[in-house]
Amino acid sequence: MFAENVIGHKFKIGQIVYFRPKSRSQSFAPSETFQITARLPKHEGEFQYRIKGAYEEHERVAVESAVSRSST
Repeated sequence: MFAENVIGHKFKIGQIVYFRPKSRSQSFAPSETFQITARLPKHEGEFQYRIKGAYEEHERVAVESAVSRSST
């Protein structure tokens, strides 16, 4: 089980996280918390997640390095 956490996804579906976009094309993302709605496969060596903000109608795709734990 420990090895799965080391090599697998860092976040769980349903977890509340912060999203810090790395590219300018995503810089319009509001500074709110997001919920992980799906875990996606690696892309260019990094896991991805589908996330949704509470006040947004759509979901986004975020790489793991752009997501951090929320204290809530």
